[in-house]
Amino acid sequence: MRTPVIRLGPIQIQYDHSPLDMAQLTSFLLNAVGWLCSSPGAPVGVHPSLAPLAKILEGAGVEAKVEPEVKESLGVYCIDAYNETMTEKLVTFMKRGGGLLVGGQAWDWMGLGWK
Repeated sequence: MRTPVIRLGPIQIQYDHSPLDMAQLTSFLLNAVGWLCSSPGAPVGVHPSLAPLAKILEGAGVEAKVEPEVKESLGVYCIDAYNETMTEKLVTFMKRGGGLLVGGQAWDWMGLGWK
């Protein structure tokens, strides 16, 4: 099964079905984080809703930590598409050069029966 991806400048949006699928996408996720990070070696922040991703990244040698909010010291922040509590902070983070990886389900497509 292919995972639809949308890339917009420093933003990469991946539509996925569940955190369990993340382990199958390790190479993709490592490439995405590497591509999004404008400061090589900068830590990657992972929102608690995607905590399994932090373990996957750490297992591959990436400095990743679960962070409830985006911080300026991060190179990339990973969050799910269902959190709207820090939109302005995320926009500011990206304007300052940070990368954003957003994961979520495109529910509107589900009714179309695409496989």
